[in-house]
Amino acid sequence: MNSLNIACLIITFTAAVGLRQGMNHRSDQKELLKLRTEERTLQNTIAEHDARTSESSRRSSNHRSELDQINAELRAISDAIVRTAPVPDPETEGRWPVDRPYFHLPKRLLDQISYSIFTADGKPTEETKILFGLTPHEREMLWQAWTDFRSDLQELQIRSAERLPDGPVVATVERSVRFHMHAITEELAGLRSRLDGRIEHYLGLTRARLLADPLDEQISNLIPPIGDREVIIAYQADRQTDGSIQHYLSFSDPAGTVMYNQPVEFQIPNPPLNYGESPAVIDTGSRLSPDSALWNYRHLFGDQPLLSAP
Repeated sequence: MNSLNIACLIITFTAAVGLRQGMNHRSDQKELLKLRTEERTLQNTIAEHDARTSESSRRSSNHRSELDQINAELRAISDAIVRTAPVPDPETEGRWPVDRPYFHLPKRLLDQISYSIFTADGKPTEETKILFGLTPHEREMLWQAWTDFRSDLQELQIRSAERLPDGPVVATVERSVRFHMHAITEELAGLRSRLDGRIEHYLGLTRARLLADPLDEQISNLIPPIGDREVIIAYQADRQTDGSIQHYLSFSDPAGTVMYNQPVEFQIPNPPLNYGESPAVIDTGSRLSPDSALWNYRHLFGDQPLLSAP
């Protein structure tokens, strides 16, 4: 009986194991089929992507070919325009045609003519605009660079200027305001370097080089005539025998030797209205002209006369 039971158990166990293996085999077959299905789906997706990529590459190649063809046509048109454009005749265009508002000037002569780069308020002059073909944006950038340079220079002069006691320098002077301005050679060189860099950035190297010498001349009007070295600057008022007042700036070395005197002119004010005349704005005060020697030193002395005529 025990042998029979053991045999039954063995048979049952063997059957269970076989059943389990069969079930596992069927499960593995299902999983393998699922993986193969997913593999085919993925392969189809990759094939579709490759097809789209190939089509995009083909279209891109076609577009590049079309663009190259268009560029070639544009170059051909440009070359044709250059070939057919009339060449200026130096015998006529380089002279002064009475029937035209202009004449052609070779660029190589730009460094041989005299002109001011900026107006009194710091904007590029008409000569500068025309000679260098400045665009509106370039004009704005050039004006901004020059404005910043002047502002920085004025701040530098104010920091380096030491106010001296007011008093006459000579016996005939009735009033004098004086400053001892220390040398600003290195600082001025730094300001100039930054200005040159900005102009080169905005206008390019060639035009920046051609502007260098006129720019030196323009800067020389902003510093004392004896240069950026140590100097005594005096704004003085001298009453004349006829009662009029003469204002001038004097520039001297620290030893007191006067080296330059520059008259300071004020614009003539509008005369007062006579009785019965039409109402108008009456200006009886003095006004400083941009052409005055004091104009570039207003940050030190202001813009008003030291003495008023009776």
